[in-house]
Amino acid sequence: MNEELKNAINTVLEQCPDASETDIKNEFERYERDFLITPKDALRSVLRKFSSGDVKIITQNTTRESKKVESFNSLSSDDKNIEIEDKVISFNPWSREIRGQQRQMGFGMIEEDPWGKSNSRERLKYTDWGNHSETMKPGSIIRIEGASVNEYEGKLSLNINQSSRIVVLQESSESIPSLDEPMNISEINNLEINLFHSDLLKGVEDFDYDIIVANLPYIPTETLSNLKSEVVDYEPLVALDGGNDGLLYINRLVKEIEVKDIKNLTLFLEVDTSHATTILNNLSHWKEVELEKDLVERDRYIIAKR
Repeated sequence: MNEELKNAINTVLEQCPDASETDIKNEFERYERDFLITPKDALRSVLRKFSSGDVKIITQNTTRESKKVESFNSLSSDDKNIEIEDKVISFNPWSREIRGQQRQMGFGMIEEDPWGKSNSRERLKYTDWGNHSETMKPGSIIRIEGASVNEYEGKLSLNINQSSRIVVLQESSESIPSLDEPMNISEINNLEINLFHSDLLKGVEDFDYDIIVANLPYIPTETLSNLKSEVVDYEPLVALDGGNDGLLYINRLVKEIEVKDIKNLTLFLEVDTSHATTILNNLSHWKEVELEKDLVERDRYIIAKR
């Protein structure tokens, strides 16, 4: 057992003394086996499970009955061995470093009822932890076996695990871009793209806005020295430093939106975990505000509507 796993287990035992050390170890190993999430990154999720007192541990050798699903409405957060046929709507490749090695994963949307049996078709987010890019081509009809369901703030998504099996029932001719392959967005649906150089909304105040997506500098100045080398070695400080509390540019953008009084706007913000709650409170007077986690379950994105 490596030191990281030992420390994570001890942390859970300190806060959940009634929990079984074996069950805790199995849960950490499941996160790393199925989702490539290290014990350090899985700690908060494991703590939450054992603190709730409602823990269902599934070890690698456990035989589970498969649940065949036709509609996303029949899914529940307890489902661990799903079999479902659907259509791949999108697949976005994603790379992450795990224990010094780059692992290829992906995420996107799938659509139920690929054979057109009903008039209503729901879509669901998924994360592919097992590098199934060759079988997850947009437009393909597939059968996913051995998937599990994730729930966050009442919203379900599908986890396609490393052990999951994907069978292509009808192939698509669409290709998936590689991580280093640029996309020419001007060729998508013959869109006309115009680029403007501005300081937030200054100089472009007269436009109408439906969506604003912003990945502004959000790292608090005092924590810049703690960043990993793979971040600071490839990013200029001006792209990272968000001022004393990390909110300098985020607060400026929100203020400019409110001064301009932009209505019917959806704002997507990437934020630091240390101030996500502060931003939620600052936007509480907006129509809708949601906090979403990233792929390692850290509070990372805010979606706000006004």
